[in-house]
Amino acid sequence: MKVNVVNLQRVGFPVLICSYIILALGYSMIVPLGEAPDEVPHFAYVQYLVEHQRLPAHEGATLGESHQPPLSYIVGALATFWIPQSDFQVIANPDYALEDLQAPNLLLHTRREAFPDSGWTLAWRIIRWLSVAMGAVTVWATWQLAREIFPVQSWIALGAAGFVAFLPEFLVVRASVNNDNLNVMLVSLGILLNVRMMQRPLDRRGDALLGILLGLAVLAKLSGLVLWIFTAEIYLYRAWKNQAWKRVAISAGLCFAVGLVFLVPWLIYAQIEYGDPLGWSLILSTTPTRQTPVTLASALFYLRGLFTGFWGRFGGMTQIEMPGGLYAALGALSLLSLTGWLVYARQVRHKKHDPKVGSLLALACAFWAPLLVAHLRFSISILGTDQGRQLFSGLSLLAPLLVVGLSRFLGKFAAILWSGGLFMLSLIMLLYLHVIYSPPMLDPLSKYSLGRLDVPIDFGKTIRVIDYRVDKTQISPGDSINVEFYWQALNPSNENYWLLLQLDGKETVAAKSDGVPSAGRRTTDWWQSGQIFFSRHKLVVPVDFAPGTYALRMGLHPFGRWEWLPVRGGDAIDFDNILVTTRP
Repeated sequence: MKVNVVNLQRVGFPVLICSYIILALGYSMIVPLGEAPDEVPHFAYVQYLVEHQRLPAHEGATLGESHQPPLSYIVGALATFWIPQSDFQVIANPDYALEDLQAPNLLLHTRREAFPDSGWTLAWRIIRWLSVAMGAVTVWATWQLAREIFPVQSWIALGAAGFVAFLPEFLVVRASVNNDNLNVMLVSLGILLNVRMMQRPLDRRGDALLGILLGLAVLAKLSGLVLWIFTAEIYLYRAWKNQAWKRVAISAGLCFAVGLVFLVPWLIYAQIEYGDPLGWSLILSTTPTRQTPVTLASALFYLRGLFTGFWGRFGGMTQIEMPGGLYAALGALSLLSLTGWLVYARQVRHKKHDPKVGSLLALACAFWAPLLVAHLRFSISILGTDQGRQLFSGLSLLAPLLVVGLSRFLGKFAAILWSGGLFMLSLIMLLYLHVIYSPPMLDPLSKYSLGRLDVPIDFGKTIRVIDYRVDKTQISPGDSINVEFYWQALNPSNENYWLLLQLDGKETVAAKSDGVPSAGRRTTDWWQSGQIFFSRHKLVVPVDFAPGTYALRMGLHPFGRWEWLPVRGGDAIDFDNILVTTRP
């Protein structure tokens, strides 16, 4: 049996961590730059440090994250400062709409992001790879923590590590630029060190190392303060258990003093700059705040978001969700795991329990209780906190808790079910996101007709309109028009061309839409000769617009420049008449 345990530890974990790295790198390549939650302001923070060598102003691209402590961004800047990045630019997708995921991407992704990466795209990739490495350390810390509590049952350690490694939300955030990655790594290491020290004699070097982790965790993100509370609880427990209050007090004093050495400079800076040491006033001024009291509806919305966000919501606005049945299945499995602890409670009552299981439960409660209280307090004031990833600092304790709870019903199979099931789910979601972010292309050998054009419209020698359709030619103010196109690339182009659609009257423009011809998907600098694309565009007529007959006009120009591609001897072409009538 001992041989099997050793083999499981020597072979199982390396296979698991390699699988994690492959999946995480897959997510980092499949999810376009900037399409992970809050990734643009996180990366912009790093860029500001590289360019200005000081903390960012509370405006522009960094606004959403400018209140964050700087450690994570300093690490990113140190890793990428040597890369020329003066051409850094992100382009918002004008065709993105939360209620219509025809274009699921918040940003437009030009050939600037093509392989091989260089400049700012290379810097972005490198920080993503660093995040993957931080996630690997978190998985290792989870494995070591479970082994520390259950040294013989190695299957619990592998199940817990697999739960963390293959949790879809964990993977997608670890594959992006986000200060959560460093914070969760440092907190997980701090939890591990606390548990190890709890079972060993007092050690000054261990106290000092734990103090370093305490300071760095808060410098990565303010939620690292929960680790300070957990550490204080552990020192109190050690003093009570060993009845050595004075010795433990000296050790705790050393630990927290070292932590303050790292933390105090930031607290002083925040006090001077923002008027309070934690920068709470800046948080309130740079993030959306709750303007109305919490209601039952808003509480349920928050809880649903927290639950789905824990397992996995994707996209820059977390707008891409998994099927509801998957969330229901994961919820049922979690409920069954927690129900397993009722079985444990019954065993405690009959004095037939494993004390190690009780230790795990006590440790999990000691960390998660202040974590949930802090998150709830934060959510009362701040909007957008319904994101489960904000609770990931407690994953290393939650994962073994769920594995042990489910094992009350399924034995060792619980570890396989959690880790193996989440692995398959993460692999499926990786393939799904690949499909979501891959722009649809049509078969160039097929014939495409919308019934309006006998002769295609060529824009120079670059782009052709094969056919088009307008859904209605008579509307009232406040209505919208949908225009569909079949496009064909005549020749490759290095330009990101934009389509201007507008309703032109004799003296005014009723409505216009300016975006890429593919309606928010692949920009034209990716198009290759012969490729065909379909797109649908919406124009909304203002409610106060005067009735009359207007020409539906279109033209193509490079992004940021009004230099038109020639079309039939002009800069633009009228291809339909739209009658705007008064409302009945």
